[in-house]
Order: sequence, then C-alpha cells, then structure tokens
Amino acid sequence: MATLRRITVSNAAGFDPPTLQALNGDAVAWYNNDATAEHQPYPSAGKPGDWVPAIPGNNSSEQYNLGTPGTFAYQDAFNANLKGSLVVSNQIQIGQVFGQSSSAFVPAAANVSAGTSVVWQNSDSQPHQPAPVGGPANAWLPQPIPPGAYSSPVPFNTAGTINYADALQPALTGSITVK
Repeated sequence: MATLRRITVSNAAGFDPPTLQALNGDAVAWYNNDATAEHQPYPSAGKPGDWVPAIPGNNSSEQYNLGTPGTFAYQDAFNANLKGSLVVSNQIQIGQVFGQSSSAFVPAAANVSAGTSVVWQNSDSQPHQPAPVGGPANAWLPQPIPPGAYSSPVPFNTAGTINYADALQPALTGSITVK
C-alpha cells in the first residue's frame, strides 16, 4: 500500500528529515514551514520544476509520486544551501499466500537495478530474517523483522542473482536478480 510521506522545509532547519526512506510507489509532499519564503525542491541532476512548482510560505507542495527506485539527491531552487535526498527502495512482502497455509516472499524472484535497495515488509504473524543462502543470518539485517514491520533498506550494488532464505524458516526462499 502506497504511503504519502512528508518532508518539512525551512531556511532555518533545512529539509526534515534530510534523508527520506520510502518505497517504490510511495509519494512525498514537502511542507514549507517558512511564513514568507518560497521553496522548491528539485533533483540535483535536473532543474526547478522537474518535481513540483514553487511552494509559497506555510503551504504544502503538490504530491510527487516516487516511481523509480534509487537514491536521489535534491536541493532547493530558492536556497542552494538546502539539500536532501530520497532513498526509494524496492519492496518484497513476506506473508501468507492467498489460499495456502504457508508463507512466501512476494515476489519470490525479484529483479532490481544495481545501486538500489530492497525493503522487506513482514505481513505475517511470525518474525522473519532474510539472509543470503550460505551466509550468516545477520548478513543483511542485524535482527529478525517483527510481524507488521518493515526491514531497513538493504543495498544491492553488484550484478548477479542472489538466492536467499529466511534464517528462521529455511524452507521460505526467494531470489534477487541485480541488473
């Protein structure tokens, strides 16, 4: 389920949070906390207006949909000292498959671009800990993901296919192909 995330911006405090973790498909809106100053976040590799129009004082931006995984540096068109970043991760869900009594990684075979990250969402009633096959249980995550929680983002930078399993339930397997 997509989430609308909020970043507050002001000349005094900058972007808060300075780095926003989000999932592919989420959206972000910036709230201008200054009374009179305008702000306009835009990608550092782009130009003002690429994401949202200028935001007048004490107002929110239009919603910007995050449709591409990756890390995106951005800045303010009206105050070059204000900088932030968006970390947009791919999502793999862990939970029961409709009509079955067992849990699964969905998708079981994920494809991601090199330089992006994966977040696992545990929608199951049991904790889970994804880890590469043959690696330690804590290779990616220091502890299991509790029911109803999300993991921290795990970056994948090297091309190839990684087979993984749940360290707590080894019969639960998946793969990630990094391109």
